[in-house]
Amino acid sequence: MAEIFPIYRAADGDLEGWFEPGTSLPPPEQIVGVVVLPFLEADRVVVVKVRKRRAWEFPGGHVEEREELCEAARREAREEAGVELADLHLIGRKWLRLLDPRRAELRHYDGRCLLVYWANVEALRSLQPDSEISGRRVVRTQEAEDMLGGYWPARHLVEILEYALVERER
Repeated sequence: MAEIFPIYRAADGDLEGWFEPGTSLPPPEQIVGVVVLPFLEADRVVVVKVRKRRAWEFPGGHVEEREELCEAARREAREEAGVELADLHLIGRKWLRLLDPRRAELRHYDGRCLLVYWANVEALRSLQPDSEISGRRVVRTQEAEDMLGGYWPARHLVEILEYALVERER
């Protein structure tokens, strides 16, 4: 059985989530989105500043209807971080559970997951700030650990980053 990481509560307290390592896919109806850790060299990663949360995070988002999972990850990385990716490597799932059933807009996340990938960056394109992303940085992984935050506690994102670093070495 795969190790399950600690459970963390989202910033607004309405969702909780945990990372479960592994490369098996859950049924398609359980997948709501993707997250990508784009690496530029062994110890540098691309992070984006999400305008709404004013925090540095990894690129990611929803899987569009009839979109392949890897294509969704590539699209989100391109749109949010301006990166073209080499091979994607699935490292796990970030499971979500709704804590406040009154939050109707969050019900589609309950019991579902985001797939978490890492990939090497093939190209770093220019990126213009937009309504969703206000910035992009390429930082050393240790610096990323001090920057990450936003909707999920920084420790949660750092654990996923540390796990991805180990998986990259394999």
